[in-house]
Amino acid sequence: MRRIAVFVLAILAATAPIAGASRTTRGPSGLPTVAAKFDHTPKIVFPKTAAPKTLSATVLDPGTGAVVARGDLLVVNYLGQIWRGRVFDSSFGEPVPAAFQIGVKEVIPGWDKTLVGQRVGSRVLLVVPPVDGYGKKGQPSAGITATDTLVFVVDLLGAYGRNAVGDPNAVVLRSGLGGVSVGGAPGVEPTITIAKGAPKPKVLETAVLDRGNGALLKPGLVVIQAVIANWQGKVVDSTWANKLPVYSTVGIKSEPTLLDSLVGTPIGSRVLIVAAGSSSAKPEAIVVDIVAEPPGTAAQSK
Repeated sequence: MRRIAVFVLAILAATAPIAGASRTTRGPSGLPTVAAKFDHTPKIVFPKTAAPKTLSATVLDPGTGAVVARGDLLVVNYLGQIWRGRVFDSSFGEPVPAAFQIGVKEVIPGWDKTLVGQRVGSRVLLVVPPVDGYGKKGQPSAGITATDTLVFVVDLLGAYGRNAVGDPNAVVLRSGLGGVSVGGAPGVEPTITIAKGAPKPKVLETAVLDRGNGALLKPGLVVIQAVIANWQGKVVDSTWANKLPVYSTVGIKSEPTLLDSLVGTPIGSRVLIVAAGSSSAKPEAIVVDIVAEPPGTAAQSK
């Protein structure tokens, strides 16, 4: 499984992880052991036995956060290794963790079958036979053959469903910017109205409409709800209509987005971004509700 590309729409709550001393966690007999604590790069130590032939999920560190539901946007760190073989993929040490919709065939079957129902804050050891991994074709680009059993260590950092929104108690500061007006209370789907004849923006402009009560957003990964309207006021994309928040990098130099200007804004805020047109894009008004920055995802350095 490779990290899914960052969602930035058409343009562009979780409990804190468990902390603890570095340790080796042992699962049931015949399964690998895992060294290192939650949210730190794991080291998998394999037994000398043959790989199990059935799918299994062992909770190494139990979390106390929300229960992951089918269809949630799930944020994780993970390491994948072939049984008694090479590490073929890892999000640990990447600028941000991985995020994807779970239980809807966006990832391998072994993940969909085992991660739904787990609690945020958990570290889970997965043993995935070929039938629940990459099947008869394997994954040649990752060096995975049709007969390889895969082992994953997955840290569940956050899970967000359709009802994940910005701060409903955010302080209302303003209702728009220039010729763009935004309606809707904090935490409720916004509307965008662009005045007839409003001049098209020439530069990127950002205004905090409703100030949330959360911590200041840091560079890393952010979960958002958003609506995008063209300069005629027509909605061209909406997470509310899609019934799921999305994620994006923010403030990461190697992955610039229109959301980079949100760094330093309180989580829970509603922000209006007016994007200037270019040779490849037309002017747009974007209303972003900052839902969350999952614990442990700010500019990873582990």
